Amino acid sequence: MGTSAARLLASLAPWLWRFGLVAALCATSAKFWVPDTLLALVAATLALYAGLMVPFALREPLGTYVRPRLEALRRLVLRDLARGDGDR
Repeated sequence: MGTSAARLLASLAPWLWRFGLVAALCATSAKFWVPDTLLALVAATLALYAGLMVPFALREPLGTYVRPRLEALRRLVLRDLARGDGDR
């Protein structure tokens, strides 16, 4: 195929450093906070993942597709909050 093992592994470097960062954050946070419920664990995981991946999703070329949808979601949430639909 023409791709060396070193080149293939080098292509995984960006993923590897993010994985290492998340693992270090999880290990550190486990000393201070342990979730009481599965829902709390899922929420914390999603927040961490979003915080790590959103900057990459906003870069080109993916950002061209993501930014308009995030803006539409922001407008929808603000509209519902203005109406008072968030009080349910």
